[in-house]
Amino acid sequence: MSQGILCFKDRKFSTRTIPAVFNTTCSMPGQYVIYYNERLMNVSYHKKYSPYVQNNLCEVEVYECSPGNYGINCLQKCGECRGKSPCNKINGSCPDGCSAGYIGSLCSEHCKETFYGKNCALKCSKSCTHQRCHHVSGVCNPDEKKRKTKKPTEGSDGNDETGIHFKH
Repeated sequence: MSQGILCFKDRKFSTRTIPAVFNTTCSMPGQYVIYYNERLMNVSYHKKYSPYVQNNLCEVEVYECSPGNYGINCLQKCGECRGKSPCNKINGSCPDGCSAGYIGSLCSEHCKETFYGKNCALKCSKSCTHQRCHHVSGVCNPDEKKRKTKKPTEGSDGNDETGIHFKH
């Protein structure tokens, strides 16, 4: 072939060993598939091979991962790509970068807990407890607010968060 990338070349099948169904995975993008059988001049082939190029081919199926998945058998989930753009079907990378609040080569990691936003470049407010905030919006995490509780009064079980108890 003069153009393109050779994905598979049979070097082991014989007329006795070639399976009725053959699957191969090509981990590269492409626009079309060329299937060919080749007999080169001045090359000796197995004695049962026909000297003529001949194929009895019923069907060729080509599959691609559905949006949101990538990798071998499309089993991996894509990360958070910027603008909801699709990830690379082979390696899961995001061609346009990560959505706000996400980092990493696959855009699957949240910003570190004291950063947020695009490229995790913004620092959480100092008014947030321990400067922790939501990785996308920068809003102080509700679980990070200081909880003030009073000591339980005599006769209470101490499980009331407000610390206000009524005696019967």
